[in-house]
Amino acid sequence: MEIKNKNVFLRADFNVPIKDAVVQDDYRITSTLKTLRHLKTGGCRTIIVSHIETKDAVGPTLSPVYLYLKEHASDLDITLLEDISDIAKIGVAFEQVQQGGFLLLENIRNLGGEKENDVTLAKSFADMVEVYINDAFA
Repeated sequence: MEIKNKNVFLRADFNVPIKDAVVQDDYRITSTLKTLRHLKTGGCRTIIVSHIETKDAVGPTLSPVYLYLKEHASDLDITLLEDISDIAKIGVAFEQVQQGGFLLLENIRNLGGEKENDVTLAKSFADMVEVYINDAFA
């Protein structure tokens, strides 16, 4: 599908095993790289959303996934937004993303309203983007 210069919400499955803050199995991450590169080539600005549930001592954070992406997909301009305490902060950070760039949100389970399927939260995300892509088929 051709997508050019759109604002995109990408639901990815980065719920990968992590030990000592290191990704142990990268299959779910590498499976998403084709989509990420397609969005980059199309000049899309993309919010990447995922959750993670790990028993790693570091806790349920996407930071190891972000570091993995920085090392193994350095051609992608990805920023990790650690403070997702409210949707306004996410919106401000997304405005800073350049065409072809990505904003990876910290573990979406940390955002109030996500677990409750809050309609206001969903509408807030929808107002930021034009396209929703679900690439979370583990």
